[in-house]
Amino acid sequence: MVDGKIVEGNYGAGAEGGHTVISAFGRKCTCGRLGCFETYASATALIADTKAEMRENKGSLMWEFVNYEIDKVDGATAFECSKKDDLSAEKVVDNYIKYLGEGIANFINIFRPDIVLIGGGVCAQGNYLIKPLQKYVDKNIYGGNLVPPVPIKTAVLGSDAGIIGAAALCIK
Repeated sequence: MVDGKIVEGNYGAGAEGGHTVISAFGRKCTCGRLGCFETYASATALIADTKAEMRENKGSLMWEFVNYEIDKVDGATAFECSKKDDLSAEKVVDNYIKYLGEGIANFINIFRPDIVLIGGGVCAQGNYLIKPLQKYVDKNIYGGNLVPPVPIKTAVLGSDAGIIGAAALCIK
């Protein structure tokens, strides 16, 4: 948002931050490009990475967490097991935070906003997500510790932010 207004771009097709590339020649995105931010730092990516790590490590606590049913993996699985010191879960969470941090740092470097708000189900992890994410971003933004940090907070609407935002666009 800029000056209280949603930035829509030309023909309402702008502000697609998820389709900026953070890994050239990386994972295939639904948009057809390779390495989009969304393919690494979305809930869908977190779930896929969690499942992949579980398949690699059959002894991970994540298996017990989902009652040995891999289809029950969700965005909380790796985070909750990481809190219990499961090394495989910690690996997934650390990678997720790095990917998310890279994308956020890029947007901060371009726009230098007053604040970054993240929504969605993963933001329910609160400080377990925000503290290491803030640390990563602070270390990787242009200017480093020579400029004030841009605070990262969780959106009040949480996982409802997207649907409410879509409804607000329709009302407009």
